[in-house]
Amino acid sequence: NLANAHLGYRNMLGLAVQGNNLALAVQEQGRYGEAEHLLRQCLEVITTEGGEDDPYTLVTMNNLARAVLNQGRYGEAEELFSFALLRQCLEAEKSVLQCLEARKSALGEAHPDTLACMSNLADAVRGQGRYGEAEQLFRQCLEAEKSVLGETHTLTTMSNLAAAVREQGRYGEAEELLRQCLEAEKSVLGETHPSTLVTINLLAAAVRE
Repeated sequence: NLANAHLGYRNMLGLAVQGNNLALAVQEQGRYGEAEHLLRQCLEVITTEGGEDDPYTLVTMNNLARAVLNQGRYGEAEELFSFALLRQCLEAEKSVLQCLEARKSALGEAHPDTLACMSNLADAVRGQGRYGEAEQLFRQCLEAEKSVLGETHTLTTMSNLAAAVREQGRYGEAEELLRQCLEAEKSVLGETHPSTLVTINLLAAAVRE
C-alpha cells in the first residue's frame, strides 16, 4: 500500500544518504575502488525504489562518475556524467515548462518573470543538445527583453544565444553576437567586470574556431 511504499522510499533515502557519505569519506582517503563499489550498491537501491529521475539517483550517479574518473576511466566517467546531466536537464525542462505556463497565465508573456522563466527553459533545452530549439527560445526571449526591459538587460540572453549558435557550427554568427554583447558590457558594466571578461574569453574562442 501507499504507506508501506512511502516507508520503503524513506528507508531507501536514509540508506542512500549514509552510503553516499561513507563513499565520499572513503574516496577522500584515496580508496576509489572501494568508493565505487559502495556507490554502485547505493545506485542500485535508489534506482529500484525511486527510479532513474529521482534527485538522489542523480546525486549518486555524479558521485560514482567522480570515483570512476579518479581511477582514470575517463570514457566511463564521461558517460555517467553525461547521463546524469541529461536527466537533470529533462527534469528541469518539465519544471520550467510548468512555471512558464503559470507565469504566462498570471503575469502575461512580456512580464520580466515570464521572460526569466523562458530563458531557463532555453537553458534546459540546450543542456539536452537541442541547440536549434534553444536558439529559437533565446531569440524570442531576446526580442521580448529588448522591448520590455531595454537593450542593456539583454546581455545574458545574447551571450546564451551566441553559445547556442556556436554549438550549431555557425561560428561567424556567434562571433558577431559576442562582439555586440561585449560592446554593450563594456559600456554598461565596464571593461574589468567579470561578465565582460568572460565574454572576452568566449569571443577569443569563437575567433579561433
